[in-house]
Amino acid sequence: MTETSKGHVAFQNSWKTTHEGRLEVNNGEIAFNEQAVPEKFAFSISVAQVVNNRTNRQFLVNSEQYFDTRNYPNIEFESQRIQFHPEQKLYYAFGTIIVKNQAMPIAIPFELVGFDEVNDQRQAIFEASFKLDRTDFGVGSENEKMGEFMTFSITLKAEQPQLPAMEVGTPDVK
Repeated sequence: MTETSKGHVAFQNSWKTTHEGRLEVNNGEIAFNEQAVPEKFAFSISVAQVVNNRTNRQFLVNSEQYFDTRNYPNIEFESQRIQFHPEQKLYYAFGTIIVKNQAMPIAIPFELVGFDEVNDQRQAIFEASFKLDRTDFGVGSENEKMGEFMTFSITLKAEQPQLPAMEVGTPDVK
């Protein structure tokens, strides 16, 4: 069963202070097998509209030196496989992330953190957090005073009206 969801992304970039902004997830997808265990994790993040309180930072993010949003408006990720680590109570989505047309393998940890009821539909809430070295993707230059790592935090909600009950943090594997 596949459910599509929307969510948000927050990123932080360390450079003397922490700067935060919010990016919109164009679409996210979590596919479940018959036992309600996630078997696919994918998302597309729009980097063209960073929401923050600094206009000049928006220009930098959109510029060719940074995300070059005119040519590469999205960050894309799709898992090839998912593994559960019971000692950490985390799933790991192993796949490829694409930033500015640069593809790199990555393992993104995510977890089932809770459930919501919206319009009589049960939604599973998943959270993921991961770091990317911006220089690996040609975002900015290596000699800048800006920190190299960007931290992304994603929240995805997946409608799951026909799935069996799932326990937070642990897959329902039979």
